[in-house]
Amino acid sequence: MDSTPKSAFQWGFRTACIALFGLALLAELTVYLVSKAQALPGSERWVYALAFFFLVGMPVLGALVYKTRLVFGFFRSVKVGVTNLIFIGLSSILGVLFLQEDPYNPMPQDGLDSLVERQQLEEDSAPWTSRERRVYQDFLAFRNAQSYFTYHFFHGLGFHSLPGVDSECSLNLEEIDGKMKVLGRNIAPLRSRFGEDYVVALEAKSGTGLRVRQENAELAGFEKQWGDFWWSTFVWCDRLDFIRVYKSDWFASFWFVLFFGVLSNTFRGGWRRLLKPKKYGFVITHGGVLLMLLAAFWGRLSEIRGSLDINVGQVAGSFRSHVGGERVPFQDKRLSGGGEPFRVQLEAFRADYHDVLEVIYAQPSGTGFVEEFEGLEVPKSRVYEGQVLEFDWVEGAPLLQLEVLEYVPQSELQPKLIPASSADTGHPMAMLELVNPEGAKELEQILFHGFPTPLVHEESGAKVLYQAVGSFGEAQDIARSKDQESFGSPARSRWWVFQLPDSSCYVSQVGESAEVAELGVGRSFPIGGGYSVRLANALLRASLGREIQAIEGADFFHSAPGSIQLRYTTLEKSEKLALSTEGGMQVPRVEYSGPDGVPRVAFLHFHTDQRDMPLEWQSKLSMLERGEDGSWQTTSSGAIRVNDYFYHKGWRFFQSNANPEDPTYSGIGVVYDPALEFVLIGLYMVMFGILVVYVINPLATRKHRGV
Repeated sequence: MDSTPKSAFQWGFRTACIALFGLALLAELTVYLVSKAQALPGSERWVYALAFFFLVGMPVLGALVYKTRLVFGFFRSVKVGVTNLIFIGLSSILGVLFLQEDPYNPMPQDGLDSLVERQQLEEDSAPWTSRERRVYQDFLAFRNAQSYFTYHFFHGLGFHSLPGVDSECSLNLEEIDGKMKVLGRNIAPLRSRFGEDYVVALEAKSGTGLRVRQENAELAGFEKQWGDFWWSTFVWCDRLDFIRVYKSDWFASFWFVLFFGVLSNTFRGGWRRLLKPKKYGFVITHGGVLLMLLAAFWGRLSEIRGSLDINVGQVAGSFRSHVGGERVPFQDKRLSGGGEPFRVQLEAFRADYHDVLEVIYAQPSGTGFVEEFEGLEVPKSRVYEGQVLEFDWVEGAPLLQLEVLEYVPQSELQPKLIPASSADTGHPMAMLELVNPEGAKELEQILFHGFPTPLVHEESGAKVLYQAVGSFGEAQDIARSKDQESFGSPARSRWWVFQLPDSSCYVSQVGESAEVAELGVGRSFPIGGGYSVRLANALLRASLGREIQAIEGADFFHSAPGSIQLRYTTLEKSEKLALSTEGGMQVPRVEYSGPDGVPRVAFLHFHTDQRDMPLEWQSKLSMLERGEDGSWQTTSSGAIRVNDYFYHKGWRFFQSNANPEDPTYSGIGVVYDPALEFVLIGLYMVMFGILVVYVINPLATRKHRGV
């Protein structure tokens, strides 16, 4: 049986509202008197201490001692609990309706007070202080947000009937329609060039932009017309803590009522009844709510949040706090105080941006080219393997088609020999590979006929040259000749690779009795020290091409650029291109005939789009602690992402930002909140308790109920 004395007074919704308002005012009064008593010096603080004793301490103590039944009845009342939850919900709505100040960079209160005093003075020519300017910036943001909300909420619902607002709407829809018609008449070239999807998106953006431009002009006038009203609202919202609802003391009082309401009702009827199996779900749910509220209060008192700005290779022993911008050292947090310090090192960082392909049409101008659609944002396509892009549509068919045959996000472009086309002259070339004693390729080099640039290997002291010859006898004469100026400086061994008119290849070491041996593609010859040179390819009419090679074993942090194998097709020809996002690469161009034989020039710009948010960004961190010898040693390491934390001694690290202009910079969020796990545990307890009450218990007892 419940032994708690019951009050004859019955709490209703009206009395609950009055009591909750009273508790909210009591919370504000308590914090005000305590803060004043702590801040004032000497005997002045005693005035507020005595006021706290008589206005807060005595009434609360008296209610607990002489009105115990009334107090218990208040916390156990269902109507009080419902009213309190309504107040919490309405307060949360207030936090959305009014722009909230930055909780980690609060507005200086003395700055607002001085601005209010300036407003009351008729003449004040004194310059503003930095704190006053900061408050005014917050007011401008508040005015803009509230004006924007009011304008868009009431527009069409009587906005122009508000005091001080022009009765006629200044939005000129006819002007917008006229401009859109002009755009429609001039957009035909874009439709045929870039396709219907691009034109539809452009028209939608243009129509929205024209309307928003007129709305912004009307909104700016509304802000100025209601400037005094918004200033008064801003001041009163500050005084009532409406711009900091979730940090206010009156909002905390509602959670105080919720906590003790749940606690008192948990043990209603005695604690023994809680041991019955049918009450397990009830106990788990109430325990979860209490744990969440206690943990949230603990977290509010102990949490530390900030940011760490660091570059790859740097080590940091502190970070910048969001509150006041002060530096906070990294150290092991304990209940008894600070523990041993530690440091954070950024081992690696990479932001993976989208690789995009832009087709930029240009027209000849003097010795160069100028963009054909200058000032217009041309389509930007994020590439993927198998992608097909089509441009310049005529009678339902594109004159230019681009197909992404291969896409490698982390790669390198290796030079390769390709047969020269009929339009190219072509030159004799050979590609040689240096192979180490283990059989692995260490070096790859292209040698040109007629250019004395040999393959040089310092360890073996060998040099290798390539030359196309007219006959086998000419190859022998060159190898046995004493005049070997083509090799330049002396070498321990000198080698010639020859190619005959029938494309067969031979190799010979320089010397008076040199033997010329056949060398097939893929075969190698020793040069000393266990090394050998392998003939990868040789062509009499060759051009230089590029081949995409994926970086073997590359992890996320490897900074290799992305590459694509692209095939473009026009009415005249079809050709493959290898493009890379690496900086400094030449942008290839495609020339073809447009409608009615008009020449077209399209540049294929493949690059990394750093104007948009990264596709992914990660940092690799190492935690350093002092070892027994006093030196800093790595104790743990791990990678972080935006929603993937790294934990170390109660601290959480996560990715927060990056700087495209500095690829080594990483912005890392730092949080110390020991109560977070308990909040989550409480949430899981509530979920499980509800499951027990509404699912498990009914299923377990249905036989007893005859179901």
